[in-house]
Amino acid sequence: MNIEDRIRSRCYVDPDSGCWHWKGDLKRGPRIKVNGRTVQVRRVVANVRADRFAHMSCKCVDCVNPEHVEHLTKSQYEKRKVRGRDWHAAITVGNRNRRNGKINAGIASEIRASVDTGVALAAKHGVSEALVSAIRHGKVWAEVSPWML
Repeated sequence: MNIEDRIRSRCYVDPDSGCWHWKGDLKRGPRIKVNGRTVQVRRVVANVRADRFAHMSCKCVDCVNPEHVEHLTKSQYEKRKVRGRDWHAAITVGNRNRRNGKINAGIASEIRASVDTGVALAAKHGVSEALVSAIRHGKVWAEVSPWML
């Protein structure tokens, strides 16, 4: 099986957006082993040079469609980042109703606005106290805006 077939077998295609959603681990972005080395799938599918960054125009953290990859220089990439991370990373994962996502934009807003304790909110939503704290301090889900609710 060639590399393209291996990648396609680990994706599902969204007919509306055209995104190839990676079904594997997303902890450090979509990755795959090629010739014994673990590499970013986006770099493989789009043939991105080593001095460039692979950025998704569709704003999906799990998309690996080569038609959605933008080749950016470091300065271009840095301009698109907020607080040291991709501006879209926090909102995309929860908003697309991922299989294992417990938090979405509405719940993040509710946690931020609530006067309940972190322990109570964590128990209510089935998440850790650390996640509740991170949401309240704007470390995750900081980009929630009204159009996302």
